Amino acid sequence: MSDTVEPWWKDGTTEEDREIITGLNPENFSSKDDYRAFRDACDMWWNSKTNGEKIRLWRQATAPKEE
Repeated sequence: MSDTVEPWWKDGTTEEDREIITGLNPENFSSKDDYRAFRDACDMWWNSKTNGEKIRLWRQATAPKEE
């Protein structure tokens, strides 16, 4: 898991991805520090999840899109 899921969260998600996954809104955080508070809140949210929850979220987010 640490070889796939954690690097994906750290480097493979955009601000928009994190907003969708966490339900947090970057506009609710200060923009003066380039939304660092938003990213920190997302990381706190992510770190509160179990390994099973993280894997489920990763699978949902990386699943091929149906057309």
